[in-house]
Amino acid sequence: MLKTPIRCARSAARTSFWVRASCYVCGADRHANLVANSASELRAWVDFASLREALGQSNASLVALVMGFACVIAAIVTGFVFTATTLLDWQAVQLWRIEWLLGAVAMFAAGFLLKKK
Repeated sequence: MLKTPIRCARSAARTSFWVRASCYVCGADRHANLVANSASELRAWVDFASLREALGQSNASLVALVMGFACVIAAIVTGFVFTATTLLDWQAVQLWRIEWLLGAVAMFAAGFLLKKK
């Protein structure tokens, strides 16, 4: 078993933890502070209000922007999910991609029109 020296976030005890061990002073999990930090960083990325203010968008235009990006991603994924073996299948996949991209253009246009001045 490997031991790694890590400082406990709760008790500030510097100890060598065994793999999957807890702090000998307070009993906290050695990765407890890492989980809390990653969750708070995720909340900062998903914070709708700060993202809206940083981009200068209204609520409706930000939703349209996100939906436009979702349509672009769906157009890209369509080619990976549906494989074309014949010319007719290939044309159908291209038509689906065109429809997703038209949806993205419509969402981006709606986002532009709903944007704050």
